[in-house]
Amino acid sequence: MKNNMKTFIFILLFILVIIFIIFSVPVKAQDPVADMVAHVTGPTIVYTGSIASYKVGATNLGPDIATNVIVRILDTQYQYENYPEPYPYFLDPRCEWVENGGGGMDWMGQCNVENVAVGESVEFDISYNILPYIPPPFSVNSSVIANEYDPTPYNRDAYIVVTVIDGGPTPTPENTDIPTPTETETPLPSPTWTNTPTPENTDAPTPTQTNTPTQISILNQYLSLISNNFYFGPTHTPTPKPTLTPTLTPTPKPTLTPTLTPTPQPHNTGNIQITSIFYDGVKGPEEPDEYVEIQNKEGFPIQLNNWTLRDVQNHVFTFPSFVIQPGQVCRIYTNEQHPEWCGFNYHNSVAIWNNGGDCGYLWDLNGTHIDDYCY
Repeated sequence: MKNNMKTFIFILLFILVIIFIIFSVPVKAQDPVADMVAHVTGPTIVYTGSIASYKVGATNLGPDIATNVIVRILDTQYQYENYPEPYPYFLDPRCEWVENGGGGMDWMGQCNVENVAVGESVEFDISYNILPYIPPPFSVNSSVIANEYDPTPYNRDAYIVVTVIDGGPTPTPENTDIPTPTETETPLPSPTWTNTPTPENTDAPTPTQTNTPTQISILNQYLSLISNNFYFGPTHTPTPKPTLTPTLTPTPKPTLTPTLTPTPQPHNTGNIQITSIFYDGVKGPEEPDEYVEIQNKEGFPIQLNNWTLRDVQNHVFTFPSFVIQPGQVCRIYTNEQHPEWCGFNYHNSVAIWNNGGDCGYLWDLNGTHIDDYCY
């Protein structure tokens, strides 16, 4: 009996020790998981002597909040023996330029943010001084890490390949209107005066009197006395001057050339924003009436050919050739045709946009991230 009691007590103590060990070991909480997608936007062609500006950042696709987020910019610009480093400067105070090894020849930008909620994005501005010579093409790379317990901390990367060319674009004059012709008044011609010659006066002959010799002698003496003091000659009647009428030549009116207004040419990229996503369709479980609404926020038309729209599950819609006008609103339907909304259609037989939360991402034909919208 005593042996049985000892055996029971031993077994009981052993069980208590095992229970104590189990409950004394702390249970590790489930590590948070955040799917962070990096992105880079900016010009792919820059000019020598200019300043090139880019936006780098990341979007949290969930399912958990991202903590201790670090966005890194890995710069491969001018990593060649004959081209010195054109150190970029950051415009955002959350970033710093740090050495990344390689004896000072390899540098890395590091931008820190404490938390990024699900569906939210964070962006940082970075600018490069492009030196006055043509280097080989370089790339601006972005990567993101988050959650210190993440076993695969480096999530999706992004980069842009940039080409440097000489000089800059030729400035386009603001006004290309044809100048309006100025009317020039033609002076009136000076009148030409034509004088009509006046015929000379022909004096009528004086009749001759026949006198006696005595009378002639007396008359000669009288005429001699008179001729010493007076002059008798023919009387001239003045000829009146002619009245002249000037001849006027009419001035022809100038011919005016109409001013032509040039038609603006569409751009291949610009500020197109996702304004809303109608994700809960009302036409059955396939929800063909879902749509994404976009709007051109620029003051010029934009050609959407080969732009892409995608969701978190990577349902991709590639835009056909279509010019969206300034301020115009278009919709991309899941499986409906609406010409009045630009006629874009996924032609997808099932619903695309998740009712529990999703994000839409818009990219241009060069693969540049233009806009995103999450709900």
